[in-house]
Amino acid sequence: MQENTPDNQATKSTSNSQEAELNFVPIPLRHVSAGLLEKVRIYILSGTRYSLYKNTGLGFTWSDHKRLQTSEIEFVYILDKDFIQYPGVFDSCLDDILQDKQISLETRVKFLYEITITVANSVINSPITTSTIENLQVHMRKIISTLGLEPDAMKYLIKAANHKDHSVAVHMANNCTLMMCFALKAGLSEKRTLATVGTGAMLQDIGKTFLPAELLDCQEELTENQRKMLQNHVKLGVKQFKQLDDIDEEIMDIVSYHHERYDGSGYPEHLKGDKIPLMGQAAGLVDIFEAMISVRPYRQRPLTVKEAVHEIETTMKEKFDKDLLHCFNGFVKYHLLGATHIPEEELLNFEISSLRVLDKTANPSGRRHEREYFRYPAKAKSLSYMQDQWVSEDIQVITIYNISRSGVGFLSHMPFAENRLIQIVVNVNGEILPFLAKCARCNQQNREWHSVGVKFLRTFTRAEFRAIVEKLGDSTRNMGYRTFTY
Repeated sequence: MQENTPDNQATKSTSNSQEAELNFVPIPLRHVSAGLLEKVRIYILSGTRYSLYKNTGLGFTWSDHKRLQTSEIEFVYILDKDFIQYPGVFDSCLDDILQDKQISLETRVKFLYEITITVANSVINSPITTSTIENLQVHMRKIISTLGLEPDAMKYLIKAANHKDHSVAVHMANNCTLMMCFALKAGLSEKRTLATVGTGAMLQDIGKTFLPAELLDCQEELTENQRKMLQNHVKLGVKQFKQLDDIDEEIMDIVSYHHERYDGSGYPEHLKGDKIPLMGQAAGLVDIFEAMISVRPYRQRPLTVKEAVHEIETTMKEKFDKDLLHCFNGFVKYHLLGATHIPEEELLNFEISSLRVLDKTANPSGRRHEREYFRYPAKAKSLSYMQDQWVSEDIQVITIYNISRSGVGFLSHMPFAENRLIQIVVNVNGEILPFLAKCARCNQQNREWHSVGVKFLRTFTRAEFRAIVEKLGDSTRNMGYRTFTY
């Protein structure tokens, strides 16, 4: 290693105790030019030791770059504390790195997470504009694509989010990644909606950037005046976004209401119950969970995920919508703790947690229309046209969780093929309601459930739809029935 070190570069190894406190970001040499590395302090991994290869302000030429590759060095490393200081420097490499399957998924996801922190840091240090939000949504779509294409990506993303240091930028990155993981696994499927939700979660605490640093870093219990000053970050953030045009409703809901609580104990408006938009509640729950499992200056150690779930289950029952709370606990237990057995109520709510959440997959035109959310057992069977007649296949027991004038969403233990004709039969107090529909999508949610969306062969009139809803509503009122119009 020493013989390959240029004269204007110094090599310094970290000790074992130092390495325990350091966190390095791997940078694949084949995707990064010498010009980019010239700007940063880089390390090389030798065995289990990290050695400082080049300090900042020192040269790094194409020859240096080639020399490292010739020495079969695939990665150089940058301290995460340094990486955040280079916003935009490595953004051009992100797509190539994410698509390089020769690099381990954990390494690609870690690089994506660290880029997300630099994006957050860039937002903090720049005025909030419409262009800022558009750029954020582009980055969110990259996270969504990675989560959607790589089954284990979420596990590594949440592992990377367990940052040793904590700052506003790290908190923003953690919130947006956790929120998108939750929303994706909970049933939101349309990329634009997910990107909007992630953007809102990243920006929800932007008002804190207008508060004194000593207040944010305070290690003692806050005084009443300090608490009020800290709570003012919500209004400061809302003020920034009200100056912009055409901000998505979900972003405003998250920024405005992520500290409101179901029992009215939140702030700044002390709203209660369903007056708090569900996205605001979801962002608040993710925010609390992230604070519990992350480093904070006011406590000795972060909680483990298991401890955080227990704390939420025992102390948050009155603070959040019951369905949302069950859903989030199911998400954490199933995807973060690896539970294989979850109570039926928790699992069901977990799988249908798109409850009362706007998912534009069912509304691609952007027009507002009515949709009812509930839980109701039914039966479904695929139909095939054989020998001049329709033949039904095996009947599946399903759980319907939403219905509109144009289609139904349901959960099934078995998949349904897209574009296949499906007959759904609902028994309402002895009255049979049959629906003919075509399968529009079928997504495997986990080991137990497939989420299926079907489109009716004809759109019901408003009167027909209300009649159906009234019949279902009379029977589902004791089953957690919900109504939501968007």
